Amino acid sequence: MIMPKEAKRCFAELTVRVRIVADCVVADYVRGMRIKDIQRKYGISEETMYKILSRRGVKLRGKGCRAYITTADLMALVDYLKGAKIEDLPVSKWRLIKIKQFFGIPRRRKDLDDKRRREVIETLENFLRSYNDMPHLPTETAEELRRKVKNLLK
Repeated sequence: MIMPKEAKRCFAELTVRVRIVADCVVADYVRGMRIKDIQRKYGISEETMYKILSRRGVKLRGKGCRAYITTADLMALVDYLKGAKIEDLPVSKWRLIKIKQFFGIPRRRKDLDDKRRREVIETLENFLRSYNDMPHLPTETAEELRRKVKNLLK
C-alpha cells in the first residue's frame, strides 16, 4: 500500500516528467518536425499532442502544408540559381518548383535578372552558413528568409 507521502512524491515526479515531455513536444513542433514523427517519438496520440500545443498557446501550421524547408532544399535552390541542371540536383523537379514558389522566385531562370539572382544567391548562402548544422529550418526562420528573398525580388 502506498503511503500518502510517497504518493505525493510519485505524483510530483510524474508531473515534472509530463511537463518535460510537453516542453519537448512544443519545441519539436516549433522547429518544424512532422506531427507523425512527434507522435512516434514520444508515444502520444494526436489528440494529446494537440492538447499540449493548445494549452501552451502554440500557433498551429496549416493542414497539409510542408512543415519545413530543409537545408538540402536551400542548397539545391542555390545550385539551381547558379546554373546547375535540375537532373543533377538532390531534389525532384516538383520539389524545386515548390521551393521557388515558397520564396516567390520565378519558375523560369530567365525571368530573374542577373543582379537579383546574385543577391538571392548571396542571401541564401549567408543564411546557410548560419544554419548548416540543422537538418531543417524552424518555421519562423524559414518565414524570415522568405520575406528577405521576396523583398529582394521586388
